[in-house]
Amino acid sequence: YIGIGLNNLGQIYATSGDYEKAKTFFEEGMQIDRDLGNKNGLSFSLENLGVLAYVNKDFTGSKKYLTEGLTISREIGNRLGELYALSSFAQVFLAEGDIKTAENYFEECLMMQKENSDVKISSMCLAGIAEIKLMNGYSETAAILTGAIQERLESTGTFIEDETKYKIEEIIKSVKDNIGEERYLMEFEKGKKLSTKEAIEIAFE
Repeated sequence: YIGIGLNNLGQIYATSGDYEKAKTFFEEGMQIDRDLGNKNGLSFSLENLGVLAYVNKDFTGSKKYLTEGLTISREIGNRLGELYALSSFAQVFLAEGDIKTAENYFEECLMMQKENSDVKISSMCLAGIAEIKLMNGYSETAAILTGAIQERLESTGTFIEDETKYKIEEIIKSVKDNIGEERYLMEFEKGKKLSTKEAIEIAFE
């Protein structure tokens, strides 16, 4: 439980932008969980450190932590940990400009959630796919996906980090510039009516 508590504290500091303090708590939690053989806690500590490294643009370090975290999550059947690692890997590769690999990780993560999804993680993945769709010239699909994301977040009261919020806002702004406000709203409304499964299917059409 100590490791979990330290991870929770780390999350609080990370959310507030104090990444150094967050890193200290994640590292302490990782060491305690490693010493105690608590693989569930260890996987999350590693993945949290991976996300923190990504935020600090240390992509090599991020992939190192995420690889170990993902391996442990799969070994012990920690589905949430696996989803968290896959979505985080996708973000790292997207930031590096490796669009195809990022898309593959997003797809793997989302396909695991067609029937039973984690709202926060699936929304992050759908936002990533919307960004890729926009890059590839599919503005209407990007608009539909933003509608699906917005509906899911609002209907469940799910909190997402500022970075994801900012990404969604940037996507919406770019889509409006490309196809206009009226067309954007039409596609956005279509997205709001989609089930999670339907949104995921549209993401990979």
